[in-house]
Amino acid sequence: MRTLDPKWLSDGWFDLSLDPKPTRTQQIRDHLQTLLGTGALLLKKHESYGHTSGYYIRETDDGPPVAQYLMSIDHDHSVLSLGLSIEKGEEGRDAASGRTMNRHAWDWGRLATLRAPSLKEALAAIAKGLGRPLGLFIGTHRIGRSEGDDEEREEMVFVVTDGHVLRRACPSSFQEVVDRLAEIDGRRDWWADVWIFCDFGPTDVARMTPGDAAKILHAFKPLRRILSGK
Repeated sequence: MRTLDPKWLSDGWFDLSLDPKPTRTQQIRDHLQTLLGTGALLLKKHESYGHTSGYYIRETDDGPPVAQYLMSIDHDHSVLSLGLSIEKGEEGRDAASGRTMNRHAWDWGRLATLRAPSLKEALAAIAKGLGRPLGLFIGTHRIGRSEGDDEEREEMVFVVTDGHVLRRACPSSFQEVVDRLAEIDGRRDWWADVWIFCDFGPTDVARMTPGDAAKILHAFKPLRRILSGK
């Protein structure tokens, strides 16, 4: 079986132009849905000139935003990130994005209310199973609502390793993570994206098959089950 292409990382996108069908990303989806025992859709994060820097894998395309499997390339650091993505939407009728979050349907609410011990147990188990550190990215975005009301963005990155949390290479805590999520949860007019992931460099990707990638994504299933309430 063909391995993934480390050149994708230096290019900054998944170049599947020469792949026969099913493409390698489609094979990842196929292997993952076999592991999950359910159907799965492969959705591009965004597209530019026929290429994309990332994909989501989820069961349905028309339901509310749920915790979905993530494959994303970071062009600046030449890494492939595999894990989960969770979104928070705006609340209220005047949502600037035009998408209003339904707390009863979106998975965000379960993430925002997780207690530190529960988050630690879930992430430590995934990191131990993969034998690698995990990253936890929290990005927030407020859309300007009128002239002179500029957009605002904030980012925060944590690393989970050996049951501990680091931020900017300094000791942090799971309590800081959940406090940050709770604070963002109170921002009714802010959007948020949370990624929980494992990074892989060019050497890792050069020997990773689509089946290997699917197994890594599947390692995040226990956390996804917690967030989906299923």
